[in-house]
Amino acid sequence: MPWAPEPAASFMSLGEQQAALLAALTGRSPVPPGFDAARVLASAEMLFCKRARSVAQAWPSLAQALSSDFNGRFTAYARAIALPASGGPAADGRLFVHWLKANGEPLTDLVRAQALAMDLRFKLKQQGYTLRRWPSVRAVRLPDAQCWLIGVRLPGLNWERHMRIGLPHPWPRGSRSTK
Repeated sequence: MPWAPEPAASFMSLGEQQAALLAALTGRSPVPPGFDAARVLASAEMLFCKRARSVAQAWPSLAQALSSDFNGRFTAYARAIALPASGGPAADGRLFVHWLKANGEPLTDLVRAQALAMDLRFKLKQQGYTLRRWPSVRAVRLPDAQCWLIGVRLPGLNWERHMRIGLPHPWPRGSRSTK
């Protein structure tokens, strides 16, 4: 017997059905009528896993820092934040780091350094990350190493340098001279 859409689905145009299915696959809306909910949800989970694997390959320090919690946290992020239109897994990983930081998750120094390197080369726009054309300077505090990491990039000269500056150690209380 040929497939026939359910009555509610028949009022939607093909484009509307595709948009509704895409929204369901990205976890942003319920499964539209006329589609098998179990299959759509299984497909959505597989897409989240594929997206997580791509980010883990682009951001190995992030995957290592979160270890077994990576997939769970990434799935929560992926349900809340759409895949960037440009920049690929590197941009998706940078948005994930931003999401983790906004949600109060502690970041390792290695993840912070990788985020700085990404921010030196790319800038965030509405459509995703695009390559920077102008010189850029960025700095990030690395709390574990007790230093600042400063990055400078001059795209026209194909020049990029990172410099670590140690944080001054605070004086222990009562040990300062009052002379």
